[in-house]
Amino acid sequence: MYLSQVRIKNFRGYGEYEGSPDNCFVYDELDSPLVIFHGYNGFGKTSFFEAVEWCLTDNVYRLEKFYVDKTYQANELKRSHYLKFYHPKYGNNELREIYVELLFDNGLRIVRRSNNKVLRTTDKDASYSSKVFMGINELVETTTEEVLHKFISKTKDKEAFFHTHMLGQESISDFLRNNSPSQRREIFMHLLQEEELNNLYQALSKFQAKNNSLTLKYNDLTTKSVNLRTYQQGITDFIKKLGFDDIIHYIKAINDDYTKIKLVLTSSDLGNLPINASLLVAESGIGFSNCVEYLKTLSAEHQKIVAFRDDLNSKYEELLRLNKRFETFSLLEQAKVQLQRSEAAARLKLNNSDSLSEQIRSLNQKIVSCESSIDSIQRKKVTLEEYRYTFLPLSKYISSTDVDERFWAELIQEQVKWEKFVIEFKSELEVNIENLGIEDIDKEWFREIQRQLINIQDTKKQLNENLEDILSQKKSVSLLNVQYQEALIHVKKLINDNFQSTDKCPVCLNEDFSNPKYSSLQGWESSSSIAEKIILIIDSTFAAGNEQVALLVEREKEIHDKIRSLENQYSLRIEQPLRVRLDNINQKFKEKYDVVEKHLQKELIAQSAIKDSSISTRNETQLQLNRIRESIISLFGNEIKLEELETSLLDQIITQSQEWFLSNLSETGFSSSPSISEVESELALLRKEYLNGNEHESVKTNLESTKKKLAAIESLIALIKEVLNKKLPDEYEVAVVRYEKLGELISSLESEKQKIEEYRSEASKWHGRLLGKQRQIVKERLENHPIISWVYETINPESVNNFV
Repeated sequence: MYLSQVRIKNFRGYGEYEGSPDNCFVYDELDSPLVIFHGYNGFGKTSFFEAVEWCLTDNVYRLEKFYVDKTYQANELKRSHYLKFYHPKYGNNELREIYVELLFDNGLRIVRRSNNKVLRTTDKDASYSSKVFMGINELVETTTEEVLHKFISKTKDKEAFFHTHMLGQESISDFLRNNSPSQRREIFMHLLQEEELNNLYQALSKFQAKNNSLTLKYNDLTTKSVNLRTYQQGITDFIKKLGFDDIIHYIKAINDDYTKIKLVLTSSDLGNLPINASLLVAESGIGFSNCVEYLKTLSAEHQKIVAFRDDLNSKYEELLRLNKRFETFSLLEQAKVQLQRSEAAARLKLNNSDSLSEQIRSLNQKIVSCESSIDSIQRKKVTLEEYRYTFLPLSKYISSTDVDERFWAELIQEQVKWEKFVIEFKSELEVNIENLGIEDIDKEWFREIQRQLINIQDTKKQLNENLEDILSQKKSVSLLNVQYQEALIHVKKLINDNFQSTDKCPVCLNEDFSNPKYSSLQGWESSSSIAEKIILIIDSTFAAGNEQVALLVEREKEIHDKIRSLENQYSLRIEQPLRVRLDNINQKFKEKYDVVEKHLQKELIAQSAIKDSSISTRNETQLQLNRIRESIISLFGNEIKLEELETSLLDQIITQSQEWFLSNLSETGFSSSPSISEVESELALLRKEYLNGNEHESVKTNLESTKKKLAAIESLIALIKEVLNKKLPDEYEVAVVRYEKLGELISSLESEKQKIEEYRSEASKWHGRLLGKQRQIVKERLENHPIISWVYETINPESVNNFV
């Protein structure tokens, strides 16, 4: 089976050939008797064979060496390590596909495709992928292993097959790069498919090296043997320095110490000592097998026991301090009793219980009087609140055009409220009732205003009736239609009602009346207001062509002027005076109201202060009286009453207290006689921060128990120190465990060394035989070959035969 055609696209140095229908570079007639590839460097000769190799094996030997063996560096190959063609303008286009197809003379086709720009870099590289297809009539996706099986099913080393038959150029390059005859011979063995012979030779060569496993093992056994002899002698010397004849006497002494320690550990005085239980379980005693482990355990436990002893000692010191505080606490309680008795006796001498009782009765009466006054003031404050808004509601009945009829009735009611206010709070106003009036509350003045208002309202009513009559006549005699009349009348009424604020026509919104057409109207004045101009236009519209209507319009204008005059009179003579007068009344009433409110609040504060002061004084007096009674009970019980007390008894109690402090003051912690509050403060501090619920008897029991435990632990630590002084150095510990068998171990090591010597001799003999066999094969196959002889003479003319 011969290769007859190769098709390549986008592989390595091959891009896409535009002259081919599928853009592939095509190589035909490869199954001819002689095929020659000719071209300069870089023209694709090597890439052609690499394309065949990649299609069959999914690998490129040269690129694999780039990634794995680091034979080439990136700066040497530049972009030639790419698997995909690198376009000089578009670079690595992801849409381009690498395509290689092999066609054989028996019709077999193999196609491999990929889109990756580089080959896989490691075995774990999951980014690289390719697909291979194989078949004669129809291509089917398959695996690289199935492809290789078609060609090299009987060959043992597949890699050697391809490196020899397809990449001979690279094999020769590898051969030329090596200067060592042994490395060149190894390459020949590989190319000649003598791998098994070469591998066996390489394996035996390792035993000839200086650091081979047998030599290392031999040296290791020698070191162990020397160490064991050293340990054996070192242990003997150390034991003699400790004063023992031999190791037997040494082990016996350790055993005796173990018995003593075990006896102390089982003592009840130690209690629950936290130690390793293995210190107590050596039932058969201490021997070679457990001596080292026992001493190690004892050394570790010694540190724990010392730490436990230190903690226990701290606890003992704390118990001592706590016991001392309990004693101080008891003494302070006695001091408190002495102070209480002394102060009680002193109070009884100074205080008069009868006068205190009379004082309490007087204070109670004063408190009741204050409470009555406070209630009265509170009721007056509630009543005062009812007058807060007097005269204020009147303003809401006054508008810019009229005064509501309800105003006059409300005015009378507010005047009545004012009179009641004056009578109710005349004492709080602090002036005579004759001087309490507000001059603005003048009934005659308000009656005069009311009369003027009635006159204005009647006159305005008559004018409005006349105006209605004129409007009715205008409707009947006007030449305008009814709807137009009504619209004009409505607009005119709107303007008259809003005469002052009208600044534009309410219908067309026009505000410019400078057109000459308006100047011809009778009565037109350029200085007139907008409202006057609009009304003149409306009246002119009504009267156009009708003299009778014109007369009516003139009369209507006169009536409107009179109405506006009345409205001005109302504003000046009625509305404004009323508002000013009401504002003055409200302000002056507010001043009177504030005077009353402040007076009541002041009285309330004064009475409350007197009440609080009386209560405080009464409570203090009651406390003094209670203390006198308590003092009598505390000193004499219920047997003696206040009137039966004698001064001599009280003096005797005070003297006894003074004598007690002379004897015990220094032990209480005070430098001078303290007060009861100082003693109580110290007792509270001791109880909270130190005693904290502890009982004195429990503390004394723990103190005695801890003292015994400390003595037992000190004895145990002394015994352990004595044993640890006999502990062997760490480097001898392993040897002591097998001390009795050290001689046997040394003999065993020497025996193993002898066997290694025999193995090394046998390996050296076979190594020489295999080397001779390799040289024989090379000589038989290559020595008389003229081309190979010429190559070696070119490489090294001085030693042509070095390659074997």
